[in-house]
Amino acid sequence: MPFFSTSGILLRKIEYGDYDLILVFLTKSKGKISVIAKNAKKSVKRFAGILEPFFMLDIVCKVGKGNLAVLCEADLINSYGKIRTDINKTAYASYWVEIISSRIEDGCQNSKLFDRLNHVLDVINKDCFLNKEVSILFLMKFLLLWGTVPLLEKCCVCGILVEKIKSNKIRFEIEEGGILCSRCTKVKIKKKSMIISKGTIKRLLWIKRSTLLKADRVCFPLLSLKESLFLLESFTGFYLGKEFKSLKFLNIIKR
Repeated sequence: MPFFSTSGILLRKIEYGDYDLILVFLTKSKGKISVIAKNAKKSVKRFAGILEPFFMLDIVCKVGKGNLAVLCEADLINSYGKIRTDINKTAYASYWVEIISSRIEDGCQNSKLFDRLNHVLDVINKDCFLNKEVSILFLMKFLLLWGTVPLLEKCCVCGILVEKIKSNKIRFEIEEGGILCSRCTKVKIKKKSMIISKGTIKRLLWIKRSTLLKADRVCFPLLSLKESLFLLESFTGFYLGKEFKSLKFLNIIKR
């Protein structure tokens, strides 16, 4: 039987029967995959407590006759240890992996998504204060990879550039997927809309256009931080067609 090896970040762990676990990984070379770890609950020594969400592992799997490959070996690369000891970090990481788990199909290879998840987990594991900023970064970069991103450069109705919109307060219409100028706002207001500042839009555009390392440098005043998170979380939920349980919990502890 053929074997394969890859590095992967564990997204979900599901109990299967009395002794087995089904594990969902986002991997570097094979995209999202599901594997079965036989007798993983029965044997304490076999995987030595490393089959935990957010852990990055080197895994070796055997491809069998069934739908699931069998996990044969696993070695720890990074546990992102500070995430699991901080409820806020755990909540943010859970939100990101729930988005990936729900929207990325098994076998859909995307090394950039793996690199971006690894990057944001690494940043919040090292830094005590950047959870919200990093979540903005992750959501924008995920939406870019997914192919549906908020239109912030210009009015989504008439096409006037955001730089030419005179008002400092601009309406964002979720169902339209973008901003509205003051003229178009008068005829296009719907229920799913919000007001955001032009400064917030400029910061989000900078993140959208920048590489991961450069995007880390953007500074968010408190108002822009709140507006950016609300916009991206609302937009992501609407266009992915899902209410994320982890986001509900995250919004409770963010208050």
